[in-house]
Amino acid sequence: MTSFPNLTVKQDKFAREYVKTGNGTQAAIAAGYSQHSAPAIASENLRKPEVSEAVRSLRLRLAERLDISRDRLLNNVAHIAEQAQIEGEHAAAIQANTLLLKAQGHLVERQLNMNVDVTQSHLDALKAYTDSRIEQAMTERMGSVTIEGGGVDAVSAHSHSQPDADNQLEG
Repeated sequence: MTSFPNLTVKQDKFAREYVKTGNGTQAAIAAGYSQHSAPAIASENLRKPEVSEAVRSLRLRLAERLDISRDRLLNNVAHIAEQAQIEGEHAAAIQANTLLLKAQGHLVERQLNMNVDVTQSHLDALKAYTDSRIEQAMTERMGSVTIEGGGVDAVSAHSHSQPDADNQLEG
């Protein structure tokens, strides 16, 4: 009989071993699956909602038993960062502070991979868009600007006439 009635005996053993080792293949072998099929079985088991729920539940029980809480771990890491800074271990301090920032959601690592097929028509469209944005920005700042042939031919800026500073002093 397993402590998780919706799991088979092997799945229950797998979940418990997985929580201990963090390695799916090793957990599958320890649970009695063949060494040859262990990697595939581990992957399959971890995708099953009932097995992943058992793993989550077992991890929570373990954390409670060991008194591991998020706050306690964050406090420990903050202490390590402070101590490393005091001892001049700047790389360790930076690493600890990076962990704190990640845990608090202030630092998120993202990676974007793109494959782009750029043709001359793409480049022409990008140039036209960029030129129109530049013209728009210049118009907003200076008044009306006409760009022809890549150069500025006419600028009609709204000027503010200010009296000559010398004339103001004479009055």
